[in-house]
Amino acid sequence: MDKTNRFIYDHAKTYCASNDGNLVTIHNEDENKFLTKFAGSPEMGSSTRYVFFGLSLDKKTGIWSFEDNSTLDYHSWNPYQPDNANGNEACGALLTSSNLGPGWFTSGWNDMPCDSQLNALCQKNALSNTSSGALPMGQNSNFIILIGVLGLLIVLTIALTICCYFRKKVRKHRKIASIALVQFKREHTGEGEFGIVYAAKYIIIDKASNTKKYPVAVKVIKEIPKSETNMEQAMEYLAKNRIVHRDLATRNILMKRNYHVEVTDFGLSAVLEGTIRNPQKMAFKWVPMECLINFDGNLYCEATDVWSFGVTCWEILTFARLPYEKLILDRRSILSSMYQYLADGKRLERPTNCGLELYQVLLMCWASNPKSRPTFSTLKETFEKFTRNPYSLIIDQRNKKNPMISTNDSLDEQINMINKILGDDEYLYDEVKLKLKWS
Repeated sequence: MDKTNRFIYDHAKTYCASNDGNLVTIHNEDENKFLTKFAGSPEMGSSTRYVFFGLSLDKKTGIWSFEDNSTLDYHSWNPYQPDNANGNEACGALLTSSNLGPGWFTSGWNDMPCDSQLNALCQKNALSNTSSGALPMGQNSNFIILIGVLGLLIVLTIALTICCYFRKKVRKHRKIASIALVQFKREHTGEGEFGIVYAAKYIIIDKASNTKKYPVAVKVIKEIPKSETNMEQAMEYLAKNRIVHRDLATRNILMKRNYHVEVTDFGLSAVLEGTIRNPQKMAFKWVPMECLINFDGNLYCEATDVWSFGVTCWEILTFARLPYEKLILDRRSILSSMYQYLADGKRLERPTNCGLELYQVLLMCWASNPKSRPTFSTLKETFEKFTRNPYSLIIDQRNKKNPMISTNDSLDEQINMINKILGDDEYLYDEVKLKLKWS
């Protein structure tokens, strides 16, 4: 870190690159604490509060990433951050340990305008020369050439070994059989979601014209369409037609077939024209925080549905768990206590099967400032990229228990069990909101 120079973010990257390095990246708590203490030490300057490091926001996708393209496997955002205030805070800054007054957090990150003049933390590239143990230029070049030659010899040796192995295997197979084919029968034995199963015979004819037939089943896979209707596409359509849903939740989502999801129940929806009436009932665990204290119907817009979209995604990831199920609210002021919980920076916890990158998108949907939330068009592009490699974002934890085929419970016991599963109504109605108590 150069304590004498301050840069905007792009100049900081150029400065680090000119010194055979790049802006530093942070991957765990120990690194974060060390850099926080180092940047705030007296040797680095007593006036240093924030320093740039290698984290920036892609404004098209709304995703934060490290400059060296390493995995974003750790973050330490300060409360209410990142908020992208005024839409121009797209560069990561580390809050140092110096000059911390009351209310400041140590070891925290903040998003800052990229044209801010700050000190910057650089790190040396792995192959760059260092002041200790570096070879002279000529020796270093010879050493790299030697390593390259050795690597090439190793690759050629492995390739030759593999070729010899498969050559022996092919020769052995030729001694056993000279012809192998599959003969289909006309009838098919079954048909499923992904294709049709045909009865067939696997025929092997050796050099002596001896024929052996083995009964087999062959499945012909159907072509699966790459994209149909998804939840984010449906909500994008509503937003483009200036319609706000106001009750997006898994209870109002229908799964028609693979890659086809439908959004239903428009009983609380409204057209964004003129004065918008406040809904007669409110699913207070799905609506954004600004609607919990202000009952003005004009607050509802695309950004409020984006908040509900994030909660709905959380429900899907948790296999329809109730949001905030362990949160105890004040029965005398449900909405205000719910608002205070969210205003303190608390959000739904990350599901165990949810990757950090996907959870970061959900946190952006729950930004306290509606203008900082992504649009459905942005969410559509983001989720389309996620579908290319979904298992890097979501861990498969499907329930593998055997379903209950029959029961010996009485009718009353079954009804009580169903009522317990369904729980209470998740809405607050007008008279309840006015009296601020449970119905």
